[in-house]
Amino acid sequence: MMNPCIVNINKVFELLDMHGGSIATIATVFLVIFTGIYVWLTRKLVKIQAYGIMEPMIGFDLRTEPEGNDFITRVYVMNNSRFFCQVWTNLNLKVYNSTIKHSPRYDGEEPWNVLPGAAVAGWFSISEVLQKTGRKLQQVITDSNINVDQKITVDVQLKAKGLPGGEIEYPSLHWYLELSPQHVRWVYMS
Repeated sequence: MMNPCIVNINKVFELLDMHGGSIATIATVFLVIFTGIYVWLTRKLVKIQAYGIMEPMIGFDLRTEPEGNDFITRVYVMNNSRFFCQVWTNLNLKVYNSTIKHSPRYDGEEPWNVLPGAAVAGWFSISEVLQKTGRKLQQVITDSNINVDQKITVDVQLKAKGLPGGEIEYPSLHWYLELSPQHVRWVYMS
């Protein structure tokens, strides 16, 4: 008795000779349908990847430098994208929990224009910010009536628009200015 799992090759060739034209047609139709689905899915994936790449990727940093009897805050905005970006930075400067308006560039009204892979920098004086509240730098450094993380703070809101590309608004970045006789520096909280 012959094992049913073993196929006689001659029978296969005989079936192909009898139905060869229709088997080739069916195989061709399946191949065309499969190729169409493959091309459609590939195009969808490329579009999804392109949109992900088109979202601006922005970096931000604050640094302090001494300048005479004052301290300068350097503001850095980095464009880690592959395309031109406009970035709006609203620092939301606060001195002793009172909001201070600084300038259109730092209040989110005027954009920074940043080339791909580049950074731009700006600066402002700590004494200049304190003067708007009637305080002096030395007075704020020695004041022990309020916590150091509440004297001078920023809640940075970044909004970026890629050209070409999409727009993104980042979560707030919370910083405070650590003022002590030993050093003055911006500390990132969250």
